[in-house]
Amino acid sequence: MAKSQKNTKKEKLQRQSKSSAFRVAPNFKEQMSVLGKIKLPKVKMMVKPILRGIVASLASVFFVIWIAIGLFVGILMIQSFRHGVFNTVLFGPTAADNSQAQSQAPKEANLPGVGRVDVSCVRAAMSQQSIQKLVESQNMSVLSADEKAKLDPCIVQKEATPSETPGK
Repeated sequence: MAKSQKNTKKEKLQRQSKSSAFRVAPNFKEQMSVLGKIKLPKVKMMVKPILRGIVASLASVFFVIWIAIGLFVGILMIQSFRHGVFNTVLFGPTAADNSQAQSQAPKEANLPGVGRVDVSCVRAAMSQQSIQKLVESQNMSVLSADEKAKLDPCIVQKEATPSETPGK
């Protein structure tokens, strides 16, 4: 009886090696029953219990750190959405953004000793050094005749001089 069991096991192993599990054969049920009986050796890790404890503690620390990083990034993104950081990225620029950018630069400015002037006209007509001299001295007397001539068309409203104001 022992020899017949050995023979049947050998026959099954021979049939198993000859047949392929991916090919459908007429004896499919028999092949599946043979595949179900195959026992694979279990792989055991040969790690000392102390190392297992160290690996487990390091793994838990690693997971805690990444959970903290994830929470931080999540909170950062929520705050960014609340402050509207992603509005232009997600929804595109709005008309209010364009109007604010244009209205930030003043069109006219009040220069002491000169009066109200058009900023773009002054920048186009005079050099940066001349503008700087005019602002520092707060008087048109430091300008040359040519610079005064260039500045005159840019003046929107002249400042009243002491001689023009009525005396008491």
